[in-house]
Amino acid sequence: MKLRHLIGRLQSPSCHAVVEIIEVAGQGRSLVRHQSIRFPTGTTQVWEFQAARPPLQGEPVVIAVFFQGKQIKSWQRLEKTFEQALQHYARQRHLREQRVVALQMHEPPAVKGIQVIMPASTRPAPLWKLSARGES
Repeated sequence: MKLRHLIGRLQSPSCHAVVEIIEVAGQGRSLVRHQSIRFPTGTTQVWEFQAARPPLQGEPVVIAVFFQGKQIKSWQRLEKTFEQALQHYARQRHLREQRVVALQMHEPPAVKGIQVIMPASTRPAPLWKLSARGES
């Protein structure tokens, strides 16, 4: 709670997200490794926090952070090891790439020329247009 109070109200949402991540990771832990995996909609980073001092013990805390541009859009704590999390997100990226390739292969062939489809008008033509053409 002390850290959240020090941040203040004027900081960015990404800064607030980092404070929440630090609180979830726990005291005495530091970020020991991270890796980014790019997606078309943003980047997922996998962070691993471990105890920073010898008397502290416990399992590493693994967190996935999703960025769009330079802003943190979401994050979640994972119940996986760092390597399992990387494999999971790499597999997700690979599956997405396969879907994109499959969609590109099934696109209908492009039609050459210009094709315009317009609905027929339900309004009758004005009388002055009919008489201008020589029709009565």
